[in-house]
Amino acid sequence: MRHLFVAAALVGVALIITFGVATMLQGLATSRREPMPEPIAEPPPATAPAPRARPESGRALIVSRRTSTSTEE
Repeated sequence: MRHLFVAAALVGVALIITFGVATMLQGLATSRREPMPEPIAEPPPATAPAPRARPESGRALIVSRRTSTSTEE
């Protein structure tokens, strides 16, 4: 039972040391932070291509291909 108390104490001390070092390193990392310069302006998005001209009659040209599953023609 004594070993269990010693192990729990060692785990607690290890956690305290770990969190202490992590907090110190985080403080050092954020204290040296320099302000960011203005963001780089992105170029405007590309324009969409012009739509195709429709036939004057207003009907769309439909092209279909007939496929046959039979071998007879």
